Amino acid sequence: MTDFQITLLVIIAGVLIVPWTASCAWGLVPFRRYLQCLWVLPVAIPIYVCYLWPFEALGWLRRIGYDRDLVTYSVELHRWPRWLRNLWLDWDGHALPGAIVVYGHWSDVLRHEREHVEQWYRWGVLFPVVYGIYLLRYGYHDNPFEVEARKAELLRATRS
Repeated sequence: MTDFQITLLVIIAGVLIVPWTASCAWGLVPFRRYLQCLWVLPVAIPIYVCYLWPFEALGWLRRIGYDRDLVTYSVELHRWPRWLRNLWLDWDGHALPGAIVVYGHWSDVLRHEREHVEQWYRWGVLFPVVYGIYLLRYGYHDNPFEVEARKAELLRATRS
């Protein structure tokens, strides 16, 4: 198999596997977003297979809609086992490639997490590693990714 054939197979596989983001599946995004989807794909597949899809199948997450090019899930915390529920209690939400998971449906949380989704697309497979390094170095509040997300949250809030 030539390098060209391998590259073509990777691109085709990426386009076929990418339906976890609504707009990638619907073809409503520019080619740049397809490349970003491919960039996060190695991290996204295990997240979707081991977390989002099983939790949705168990009724622990409920799909509540689509916001541009991502799926939004609501946490059905009352259905979770107690030990798992206790782990979630300190969070309002989190962002994954192509998805936001929130407890409740607060617009400020959605704006904040939306910025994290964009960070996933910019940083790709490096995002969890760099986020972890920043977390250890700066702590949660001063983590540059969190600072950027809070700024985006405030900026989007003033536009609304």
